[in-house]
Amino acid sequence: MPTREEAWELLCEYTKGDSLRKHALAVETAMRACARRYGETDADEDEWALVGLLHDFDYEMFPTPDQHPFTGANILCGRGYSDRLMHPHGPRHLHRCASRHDNGAGPVCDG
Repeated sequence: MPTREEAWELLCEYTKGDSLRKHALAVETAMRACARRYGETDADEDEWALVGLLHDFDYEMFPTPDQHPFTGANILCGRGYSDRLMHPHGPRHLHRCASRHDNGAGPVCDG
C-alpha cells in the first residue's frame, strides 16, 4: 500500500484545481469515519482513507464516463497500487457513504 504522502503526490500530479483537492481531502476524512462505522472489526482505516483521497484523482484530466474511473484505475495498476483500492468488494464500494458520486465500476486490473 502506498504511503499517504505518495497518494497525495499522485493526486496533485493529476488534480490541479483546489476545489477537487479539497473534495478529495473531505472524502478521505469521511472514508476514515466509514471504516470505523461500517468496516469489519479489522478494517484498515488508512486504506479506506486512501480510497477516499484517490477516488477522483483522474477526474480532472479524464472526466468523461468512458474514461473516469477506468483510466485512473489503470494508472493505479501501472504504479503497483493494490487491486483492493479499486475493487468494488474492497473498501472503495463504500465510497457512496462518503459521497453521492458512485458509478459502481468494477475492477480493471488483470492481475
